[in-house]
Amino acid sequence: MSAPDKDSPSRGGADSSDSLEGWRIVHTKAADGVTESTAILHVAELLKSDARLAGLMLRCSKQGVEPVIVVVEPFSPQARPKITLRADDREFYFEGKPLPTGAGLRVPADGLDLVKGPWKGARELAIKISDGDAEVDGVVELSGLTNALQSLADCPGK
Repeated sequence: MSAPDKDSPSRGGADSSDSLEGWRIVHTKAADGVTESTAILHVAELLKSDARLAGLMLRCSKQGVEPVIVVVEPFSPQARPKITLRADDREFYFEGKPLPTGAGLRVPADGLDLVKGPWKGARELAIKISDGDAEVDGVVELSGLTNALQSLADCPGK
């Protein structure tokens, strides 16, 4: 059997990594084993980020598209770290709420409002997390976000 050629349909389309420019589509099942949730994820820039910052996820939630900062070292459920997000010259400040696993921080903002507003046209998003004396910072590329966001078209509230 021969390898697919470069024009093969299996290499193109909206889900190809080339068109998503580093964004990955992630499907997960809920605890009931039936309900499926979709998210898009982009890893942090290795050379511009603290090793404790894994990346940025935009996931479907009951409220719509929820931004989550993914971290390597979990936060305690009681933590309320301060989050600063900067796109171009605009900064936004939030109090993060850890996911139940602690491996992510919910950003209390509508993901679509951020994507269509202050993040629109920005090449990268600078992220800074402050929790007491501990700080985590880094950068996530935003290119391809508009195309990747189309994979969340079925989110409630979108």
